[in-house]
Amino acid sequence: MSLPHLEIPAILAAPLTTLPMEFSEIVPVLQISVSPVILISGVGLLLLSITNRYGRVIDRSRFLGDGLRKSGEGNGHVWAQMQILRKRAKLLRASISFGVMAVLCAAVLVIGIFVGSVLGINPTAFVVVLFTACMVSLIGSLVYFLRDINLSLAALDLDFEDVKKRI
Repeated sequence: MSLPHLEIPAILAAPLTTLPMEFSEIVPVLQISVSPVILISGVGLLLLSITNRYGRVIDRSRFLGDGLRKSGEGNGHVWAQMQILRKRAKLLRASISFGVMAVLCAAVLVIGIFVGSVLGINPTAFVVVLFTACMVSLIGSLVYFLRDINLSLAALDLDFEDVKKRI
């Protein structure tokens, strides 16, 4: 029983000595194609911060919900806090989604720059589109993150008002 014959692309079948690029030429290509990795690292740190906030919002929502269920009575202040937390969780989820899209665009950008350069294809249009998509996604992530920060201040204001009534 023999295996089916697979066609190997010419670039892969060529001996290493006949590749379109010399080793000394590939080093600058690697330097250029790896530079978006810095962007991935930065957005990764942003995502770490956002996911920590997201986890705290979820945990706090569960804590407040458990307290309401155990007390068996309605508490308008706690319910208002839970509504704010739900809005914050949605904002943070959107921020995380945009951040992940930015990282994915940057990763595909690295591959596109490298493969385009090695194969002798001009990747300029590809790079412009992906870099723009990456930046738009990053801006979207930051906008939702900022909205969450502002909403968390609204929750703090609600707490201050509740304490003020009790004094």
